[in-house]
Amino acid sequence: MNTKFATFLMVLALTICSQGQAYTISSFGESNFQGISPSQLAAFDAIVGVTGYLIEDFEDSTPVEGFTFQTGSHANLGASVRSDFPEAIWDGQFVGNDNVALGPIVMGYAPGTSSIGFGLGDVESVVSIVVNGSTLISDLRNLPNYQRVRDNAREVYVRIDAEIGDAAITEVSFVGSTGDFVFVDRVALNTTGVPEPSSFLLCLLGLAVLKIRRS
Repeated sequence: MNTKFATFLMVLALTICSQGQAYTISSFGESNFQGISPSQLAAFDAIVGVTGYLIEDFEDSTPVEGFTFQTGSHANLGASVRSDFPEAIWDGQFVGNDNVALGPIVMGYAPGTSSIGFGLGDVESVVSIVVNGSTLISDLRNLPNYQRVRDNAREVYVRIDAEIGDAAITEVSFVGSTGDFVFVDRVALNTTGVPEPSSFLLCLLGLAVLKIRRS
């Protein structure tokens, strides 16, 4: 087999193997909000694609298993919950909230998930969405369906999906530098597993091609 061709195939395989982190983002406008009754929430979950997901609704101080919610002011979910602005709530009576100027709002999910959804509100300045330590959206107001209707209100529901080869989503942060209070609610977590990494299979494919060429 031609040595240069073999080297080319190996480099190509290794290049493909190194690819990843191509998370897909979907956004849904505030007008899709369906209300707070169980039947309405079921319809809403279907619209935003989180049917059957594990839901953190911020209705009590005990998070769902594996989920953490930390902010610049507080290190636990309960201390960061308020119900002062009902128009900012996506379900129930409470919502996670803090000033991003005091530090990032960090949602963690220890088991890792292939898909996470969350409702956001009252974003009035540049706030980035950071997934597993890497900035995915530099200004979430640029999301296609972000809607600034009024102050202290719901604005956009976001779903982030890992693609084949992406690392499981274990942390989503909202990072800003100005005095902007950000509301977070109805966090949805897919608990059915994460995509199988494609890198190993692609590497095997590359090696198999080289072996065939040498035969």
